[in-house]
Amino acid sequence: WTTSIIALTIGLLAVINTMYMSVSERRPELALLVTLGWPIARIALLIAIEGFMLTVSGAVIGAAVGWFAVHVLAYVPALHGLLAPDLTIRLVLEIAITMVLLGVFGGLFPSLKAARSDPEVLLRTH
Repeated sequence: WTTSIIALTIGLLAVINTMYMSVSERRPELALLVTLGWPIARIALLIAIEGFMLTVSGAVIGAAVGWFAVHVLAYVPALHGLLAPDLTIRLVLEIAITMVLLGVFGGLFPSLKAARSDPEVLLRTH
């Protein structure tokens, strides 16, 4: 459990950092959307969906690489008997749900911060 909590924390921080950098690089675009009258909720949803998509694509790639690595390592003579690949549908669903929650939560903070910013401040800080 400790390893899983550490991995989830690192994953959450990575998503928050990636989304925060994405938001800070697109400040003029967000200022334009605010100026055009987009509601805060719509801008936050737009960025949260981006975080969700980023997390889902990372989860799919990570699951494929992990599955491949475990199966390759299972055939290494030095590890034979120590590592047995056991991938169940339940485990995949648990990981997928966790990753979706991480993506939504990780994208929520930067999106709300950007959506609540004053357009003038967003344009001035770029």
